[in-house]
Amino acid sequence: MNAPFVPLIRPPSLRPGDRVVVVAPSSPFPRQELLAGLGWLRDRYDVRIASAAFAREGFLAGSDARRAGELGAAME
Repeated sequence: MNAPFVPLIRPPSLRPGDRVVVVAPSSPFPRQELLAGLGWLRDRYDVRIASAAFAREGFLAGSDARRAGELGAAME
């Protein structure tokens, strides 16, 4: 059975100065590697790093509630 056609919805392209939020929805980022890789983004955009990006709770970047909250806030 064929699935109904669903058109692709594309958000607008990022423009210089737009906010970009870096979140860690699963494992935390290695701090030095992440910071080294943000140079290009920071030259073009308003980059924010969610507080749980470097947090550690077991093998995750903070509690489920914290990670979900930061991901939701980044989407607003």
